[in-house]
Amino acid sequence: MKSLFSILALIASILSVILAVLPMEKIALVPAIVAFVFALIAMYLSKNESKKLIKFVFLVTIIALAIITYKSLFSGEAEVKVDENFIKKTQQSEEKALEELEDIEELDIFEESDSIN
Repeated sequence: MKSLFSILALIASILSVILAVLPMEKIALVPAIVAFVFALIAMYLSKNESKKLIKFVFLVTIIALAIITYKSLFSGEAEVKVDENFIKKTQQSEEKALEELEDIEELDIFEESDSIN
């Protein structure tokens, strides 16, 4: 019985690490919790026997939980904000450029009319 829960806990902890690295890290909480519960049951069943595998499962589960926490806190979805100042400056520069082009066209037309006469 102890080996069954140990193996299930190991599989769940490895699955939680794999899911924690992928973009949908919140799904990894389910196998991490399952691995933690199975490891606790295996530890309870293995009273005085070797607990190296169970300690390894706890370590892997804690690593998965750390990855999930890190990704949730520091690499959250970026909020896109509209920069009104940049938009206004862009529109002003476009208007200024159009005015300058119109002035150049007027000068060209004026120079052509002078050269014809």
